[in-house]
Amino acid sequence: MSILIKDMKMPKNCAQCLLKASCIHRIYMDERPSDCPLIELPKHGRLIDGDALIVKVREELLSPQNKKGVLETMGAMFRAVLDAPTIIESEGEDG
Repeated sequence: MSILIKDMKMPKNCAQCLLKASCIHRIYMDERPSDCPLIELPKHGRLIDGDALIVKVREELLSPQNKKGVLETMGAMFRAVLDAPTIIESEGEDG
């Protein structure tokens, strides 16, 4: 499991890091070590659970009552995407 610290800026070195007291790399103070555990997220739209989405779409497509046409099935798939739970909120231009 990971922790997201929203609005935290990536430190340029260990001395600037807010988490340095609990980090195993405390000896590196001039730059971030190559194996620093911090990962910067790029600008993005909302992040969803793609695996859960695949399950939902598969259920829709394989359900015995799915006698719909292609357009109705596509509409159901788009609704599944729009209704998918948001894991991390958008940080892009639209976020």
